[in-house]
Amino acid sequence: MLKQLIYSSILNTSVDWKDIVEISKSSQSRNKENELSGILVLYQNQVLQLLEGESLSITQVFNNILNDKRHTQINLLNCETIPDRRFGAWKLKEVNIGRLDGQFKKILEAFMVKENTSLRLPQDSAQAYALLASVYAANKM
Repeated sequence: MLKQLIYSSILNTSVDWKDIVEISKSSQSRNKENELSGILVLYQNQVLQLLEGESLSITQVFNNILNDKRHTQINLLNCETIPDRRFGAWKLKEVNIGRLDGQFKKILEAFMVKENTSLRLPQDSAQAYALLASVYAANKM
């Protein structure tokens, strides 16, 4: 059974973008072996990730994330059965919104939640999916 899972978390302050890129590289080979696909979006220390794959693989990876001390405040936003992969072209793609500039950054920021004078990644599953799908669509071109 094919599943799609979306979660958010806050990274510990010791984790930086270089660490994320290294984690992503090692995850890509594991994800290929386990037939997982997905995308990870980072904004400051906030993470939004979508994973797709067989139910057992998704469960195992999410359990690993739950036990990973680099993550705190982990929130499962959505987990559902899907008929087909929607993000299948990527074993794991990472995008740091804070490192983007120009129009694309402004488009993505429109999906984010404004709190006082700062932005945060959405915690609503529909908004989170819309942001992730926009990143995916823009990067497939």
